[in-house]
Amino acid sequence: MAQHDGVEGVIVDVFDRHTKGGHLMSVVLPQLQIVATDPLASTVAADAGFDGRWAAWIARGRAHEQRVRQKVVFCLAAVAIGAATVYALFRL
Repeated sequence: MAQHDGVEGVIVDVFDRHTKGGHLMSVVLPQLQIVATDPLASTVAADAGFDGRWAAWIARGRAHEQRVRQKVVFCLAAVAIGAATVYALFRL
């Protein structure tokens, strides 16, 4: 650890390419203290109905996806039949 102007940290040499001569300067990077505790862990209460709501959400999502797929297949079939009809009429 190094100290510069009352700031304790790590000294790193940095090449400044934005200046005309490209100067090498030393910079003190402050040492940060890392805390491993989760501040939200104590404030979040367990939700008893979460699993039921999650299962309902998944079921609604699956039903919606099935309806969308059916609509897409129907629309693609209609477009294919329309394109085949137009092709057959102009081919004659």
